[in-house]
Amino acid sequence: MTFIISGLALLSWIPIRIKPGIGTVLNMIIIAWVLGVVVETVDGPESLFGRVVLTFFGIFLVGLASAIYLTCHMGAGPRDGLMVGLCQLTGWRVSVVRTGIEVTVSLLGWLLGGTLGIGTVLFAIGVGWAMQFSLTLLLTFFGETKA
Repeated sequence: MTFIISGLALLSWIPIRIKPGIGTVLNMIIIAWVLGVVVETVDGPESLFGRVVLTFFGIFLVGLASAIYLTCHMGAGPRDGLMVGLCQLTGWRVSVVRTGIEVTVSLLGWLLGGTLGIGTVLFAIGVGWAMQFSLTLLLTFFGETKA
């Protein structure tokens, strides 16, 4: 299902003229595969403390990992490409655009009958800010990267 949703998200790139790259294809395949494996094989921690720690760590890690691979300019993942295109069109910061995308997708999922838990809400409002923070750090330490 993750792969199908990623493919549909790519359609949103057409009006904003974002072009896929090798990173786009690898993102779709690797993320779909890893999510499938992790969901089937890894149990979450039982304690509330463990769940809270992993939630915040996961949000930060996704933000950092996204910032790292986006600065390589090898093609963005489906949602990241939409985010990049909207940032280019509007001039808005990554944090604002990504938060808008995640909140919209979360609400649509909930309206379609999905679960909207506290972890989903925290991710939706936090990952854009984690990406912005990580991009700022990367640009501070390494400068603008060119592919």
